[in-house]
Amino acid sequence: MTISSQSGHRMPQLTPEEDEQLAISPTEALLDLPLLQPEKIADTLHAYQLAKRCNEKRVMGEAVKWGRRGARINSISPGIIVTPLALDEFNGPPRGFLQEHVSPSALRAAPGPPMRWPTWRNC
Repeated sequence: MTISSQSGHRMPQLTPEEDEQLAISPTEALLDLPLLQPEKIADTLHAYQLAKRCNEKRVMGEAVKWGRRGARINSISPGIIVTPLALDEFNGPPRGFLQEHVSPSALRAAPGPPMRWPTWRNC
Protein backbone atom coordinates (compact mmCIF):
# COMPACT_ATOMS: atom_id res chain seq x y z
CA MET A 1 0.00 0.00 0.00
CA THR A 2 1.20 3.48 -0.78
CA ILE A 3 -0.06 6.75 0.60
CA SER A 4 -0.78 9.53 -1.82
CA SER A 5 -2.81 12.64 -1.05
CA GLN A 6 -6.21 14.14 -1.73
CA SER A 7 -4.29 17.03 -3.22
CA GLY A 8 -3.67 14.91 -6.30
CA HIS A 9 -7.43 14.73 -6.81
CA ARG A 10 -7.96 18.49 -6.50
CA MET A 11 -6.27 19.48 -9.72
CA PRO A 12 -7.96 19.46 -13.13
CA GLN A 13 -8.35 16.07 -14.76
CA LEU A 14 -5.49 15.03 -17.01
CA THR A 15 -6.05 13.63 -20.48
CA PRO A 16 -6.21 9.84 -20.82
CA GLU A 17 -2.87 10.02 -22.65
CA GLU A 18 -1.25 11.95 -19.80
CA ASP A 19 -2.65 9.50 -17.23
CA GLU A 20 -1.21 6.61 -19.22
CA GLN A 21 2.17 8.33 -19.56
CA LEU A 22 2.34 8.84 -15.79
CA ALA A 23 1.29 5.24 -15.16
CA ILE A 24 3.64 3.35 -17.46
CA SER A 25 6.58 5.54 -18.48
CA PRO A 26 9.92 4.24 -17.24
CA THR A 27 10.98 6.09 -14.12
CA GLU A 28 13.99 7.61 -15.84
CA ALA A 29 11.70 9.09 -18.54
CA LEU A 30 9.16 10.78 -16.26
CA LEU A 31 10.90 14.15 -16.20
CA ASP A 32 10.93 14.18 -20.00
CA LEU A 33 7.12 14.07 -20.21
CA PRO A 34 5.61 17.27 -21.68
CA LEU A 35 3.21 17.78 -18.74
CA LEU A 36 6.11 17.73 -16.27
CA GLN A 37 8.17 20.43 -17.96
CA PRO A 38 8.92 23.47 -15.76
CA GLU A 39 6.99 25.87 -17.98
CA LYS A 40 3.84 23.72 -17.52
CA ILE A 41 4.00 23.79 -13.70
CA ALA A 42 2.28 26.86 -12.29
CA ASP A 43 3.64 26.87 -8.71
CA THR A 44 4.74 24.63 -5.86
CA LEU A 45 1.15 23.58 -5.07
CA HIS A 46 0.67 22.47 -8.67
CA ALA A 47 3.98 20.58 -8.51
CA TYR A 48 2.85 18.82 -5.32
CA GLN A 49 -0.51 17.94 -6.85
CA LEU A 50 1.19 16.54 -9.95
CA ALA A 51 3.54 14.47 -7.79
CA LYS A 52 0.60 13.00 -5.87
CA ARG A 53 -1.38 12.36 -9.06
CA CYS A 54 1.72 10.64 -10.42
CA ASN A 55 1.89 8.44 -7.29
CA GLU A 56 -1.70 7.36 -7.87
CA LYS A 57 -1.17 6.61 -11.56
CA ARG A 58 2.12 4.76 -10.97
CA VAL A 59 0.36 2.49 -8.49
CA MET A 60 -2.43 1.89 -11.02
CA GLY A 61 0.15 0.87 -13.61
CA GLU A 62 1.96 -1.43 -11.19
CA ALA A 63 -1.32 -2.94 -9.96
CA VAL A 64 -1.82 -4.50 -13.39
CA LYS A 65 1.63 -6.11 -13.28
CA TRP A 66 1.27 -7.32 -9.69
CA GLY A 67 -2.26 -8.54 -10.33
CA ARG A 68 -0.89 -11.03 -12.84
CA ARG A 69 1.17 -12.46 -9.97
CA GLY A 70 -1.87 -12.72 -7.71
CA ALA A 71 -0.94 -9.73 -5.56
CA ARG A 72 -2.72 -6.44 -4.95
CA ILE A 73 -1.29 -3.02 -4.42
CA ASN A 74 -3.26 0.11 -3.69
CA SER A 75 -2.79 3.81 -3.11
CA ILE A 76 -4.86 5.61 -0.52
CA SER A 77 -5.50 9.31 -0.20
CA PRO A 78 -6.20 10.17 3.43
CA GLY A 79 -8.24 13.13 4.55
CA ILE A 80 -6.71 16.45 5.40
CA ILE A 81 -3.86 16.18 7.89
CA VAL A 82 -2.77 19.44 9.47
CA THR A 83 0.83 19.74 8.39
CA PRO A 84 2.80 22.89 7.51
CA LEU A 85 2.00 22.24 3.83
CA ALA A 86 -1.72 21.92 4.57
CA LEU A 87 -1.64 25.17 6.55
CA ASP A 88 0.15 26.91 3.67
CA GLU A 89 -2.47 25.58 1.27
CA PHE A 90 -5.30 26.65 3.57
CA ASN A 91 -3.94 30.15 4.22
CA GLY A 92 -2.13 30.91 0.98
CA PRO A 93 -3.10 31.46 -2.62
CA PRO A 94 -5.36 30.25 -4.09
CA ARG A 95 -6.83 30.82 -0.64
CA GLY A 96 -10.44 30.17 -1.42
CA PHE A 97 -10.31 26.60 -2.74
CA LEU A 98 -9.43 24.61 0.38
CA GLN A 99 -11.41 26.88 2.69
CA GLU A 100 -14.40 26.67 0.36
CA HIS A 101 -14.33 22.87 0.45
CA VAL A 102 -13.47 22.30 4.11
CA SER A 103 -15.18 25.05 6.10
CA PRO A 104 -18.81 24.50 5.02
CA SER A 105 -18.58 20.73 5.16
CA ALA A 106 -19.98 18.60 7.94
CA LEU A 107 -16.46 17.26 8.41
CA ARG A 108 -14.82 20.60 9.10
CA ALA A 109 -13.67 19.40 12.51
CA ALA A 110 -12.17 16.27 10.95
CA PRO A 111 -8.73 17.57 9.93
CA GLY A 112 -6.31 16.09 12.37
CA PRO A 113 -2.72 16.34 13.49
CA PRO A 114 -0.04 14.43 11.62
CA MET A 115 -0.59 10.74 12.16
CA ARG A 116 1.49 8.89 14.67
CA TRP A 117 1.93 5.33 13.48
CA PRO A 118 1.01 2.76 16.12
CA THR A 119 3.73 0.72 17.68
CA TRP A 120 3.45 -2.43 19.74
CA ARG A 121 3.55 -0.21 22.83
CA ASN A 122 0.49 1.86 22.02
CA CYS A 123 -1.73 -0.61 20.18
